[in-house]
Amino acid sequence: MTKMRFNLLGFCFFLICLAFSMVSCATTSAPPEPTSSQSGQEAIPKEPWPAPHADVQSAPPVQCPEPKSETPLANAPTISSVTQSVAPDGSIIFTIKGSGIDNGTILEIHTASGKRIGNDTVFEKISDPVQTAITKPITDVGAGKYNIILKNSAGQYSQESKVTIHEAKVRIPEAKVTIRKESLPKSTEQCSGEFSKKPHVLYLGGGEAEEVFKRYLSHNAGVDKTLPRDIKIKFYEKKETDNLSLQTIALNDMEQMFVESQEDFFNKIQKRLKGRVATPTSLLVDDASREKADYCQCTGLPLATGTSNGKK
Repeated sequence: MTKMRFNLLGFCFFLICLAFSMVSCATTSAPPEPTSSQSGQEAIPKEPWPAPHADVQSAPPVQCPEPKSETPLANAPTISSVTQSVAPDGSIIFTIKGSGIDNGTILEIHTASGKRIGNDTVFEKISDPVQTAITKPITDVGAGKYNIILKNSAGQYSQESKVTIHEAKVRIPEAKVTIRKESLPKSTEQCSGEFSKKPHVLYLGGGEAEEVFKRYLSHNAGVDKTLPRDIKIKFYEKKETDNLSLQTIALNDMEQMFVESQEDFFNKIQKRLKGRVATPTSLLVDDASREKADYCQCTGLPLATGTSNGKK
């Protein structure tokens, strides 16, 4: 009986040890990964990343095309040569050869110090194939050194071109004059007029303009020291059609700046009057009275045609 109890206790102790060892193994082992039946989702197989190849090169950068202008700009104008001439009224005309000169091109005139003078000068004529542009007469520039620049219709500028403008001289067509001594009058010259010390307008008539101007100075004592440099000298000149045309001789603002003395001023005026004929006419007195101007009209002075004058 005692032996049977002992065996029963040993068997119970064995069962307890076995159960204890099973519990210990269950708590230390890692839980199994869930299966598709346990998670309720289809298992996604894992694939290894491919190994990089040594010969794989990066793609070239994408280059965007540059935008193209629908209306390309015109070529900038250039100046290859500049010549100048003097119009009959004493104004300046430029003839410019170059390229890139379109119908909207203008001429700008600058002094040597860079100051722009006058207004934009447009061209009167542009011819091809070698582009030659001729400006309209320019009256607001005098003797001196200047820089001229072209600006086309697209706003592009040419290089500067240096020019020197000499004193503008009135061009008189050459004519052969035959004077017969026996036809010259023997009358004594006489001059009449209106005289003041600071006239701004002076009318001349009755002979060669330079000689009538000298008579005016001799009849108006002291005026050679007070004569304004902006004076306008007017006279009627007979054209080929026998029509009288009113002419005006004067120095512009720029030319007045370059006058060195009163003597230099008279020399410039007389050079412009030289060779011109102030035809006598009754219109002269009326014009001078209307403008409150001085006038000097002579009789007995020889004209360039070889005949003595007289009032008409």
